[in-house]
Amino acid sequence: MNYIDLESERGPDGDRYQMTLTLMPEKVRPGKVERTATIKTNDREFPTLSVPVTGYILD
Repeated sequence: MNYIDLESERGPDGDRYQMTLTLMPEKVRPGKVERTATIKTNDREFPTLSVPVTGYILD
């Protein structure tokens, strides 16, 4: 997703992260968005998480 800026920050207890996805206005085009953000983890039971990112960019 080359039009999304992704930032992550570790939680205060160090056991989780908060992620912020921000659209980059200079790169976004109007229309439907249907993508998936894939996150690799260190959890053996869940080595990857797939989070759907959907919506519409209005003109």
